[in-house]
Amino acid sequence: MKKSILLLPILAFCLAIGLSLVSARPVRAASIVGQADLPPYTYLGRITDYNHGSLAGVSGSAEIRARRTNGVLVARSAITNFPGTAFNYVLRIPMSSQPTTGRVLYGEQLLFEVDDGGRVFTTTGGTAVATAIADDGIYISTTGFSAVGAPGAVERVDFMAAVTNENGVSTDYLATIALLMDLQGIEGTWTTDGDLDGDGMSNYDEYLAGTDPLDPDDSFRFLEQALVRSEGGTNVWALTFICGPNRAYQALTADTLTPEPADFQPVPHALTDAADAPTENWLNTDTTQPYTRTIYVTDNGDVRFYALTVQ
Repeated sequence: MKKSILLLPILAFCLAIGLSLVSARPVRAASIVGQADLPPYTYLGRITDYNHGSLAGVSGSAEIRARRTNGVLVARSAITNFPGTAFNYVLRIPMSSQPTTGRVLYGEQLLFEVDDGGRVFTTTGGTAVATAIADDGIYISTTGFSAVGAPGAVERVDFMAAVTNENGVSTDYLATIALLMDLQGIEGTWTTDGDLDGDGMSNYDEYLAGTDPLDPDDSFRFLEQALVRSEGGTNVWALTFICGPNRAYQALTADTLTPEPADFQPVPHALTDAADAPTENWLNTDTTQPYTRTIYVTDNGDVRFYALTVQ
């Protein structure tokens, strides 16, 4: 019987600096004319808090909002995980071809707010530097942002709700790590390319993956692969890995490792080994998820290589 071979995980991080916008702009029409009420322009994506606080479902008031640059609210939506995807928000912007109350024009710029139920993060135009305002818990992240595109189009925009330094790393996170290093008597300095716990993952990769940079046993990796069953030319494999809070995971597979880099493609997974278990493309975690998770993937008996991506 041929065996599937487990690879070291591939880290494919989707990171926004401060409240940076990461997106590919859809092709825009040359002009928008003739209709007062137009199909909405839709933003969707993932809002993450790399201080390890989940933004999905932590509060009934957790939401993302869009405002005109004059502060007028034009759209709002709850922050919640969408099963089987990496997204936790969809924000539809009502549009019009002429100035209309409550609707925006093609090309208009917007200010975004992310409310985690306790703090409000906003975007304004400018340089990618985050600044805390007074002591009222309201933070402003100044970063470039996109204008509203063509009616009916969809754009992915990922947000990180955190006050960050010049490397896009949460300042609260760095303060926490510095305190833990002091309490544990760990010498050295946290740097992006360093490896404080010597587990082979850089400090920055552990920051993105949500694992502990001071614990060599806590790193983004597979812990075990096991063949659950083999019948009718089909193999079911259990893949167990260490996970972090408020992350989205996707299993990938390839039938060869050449040429490098290998052509890994998404593969659906199930959360149980039952023959009729539903499959999904993404596994979302929150702050209450267990330290490890197991997913189940199926192959047709040929040699397969598996990897895992995290956002």
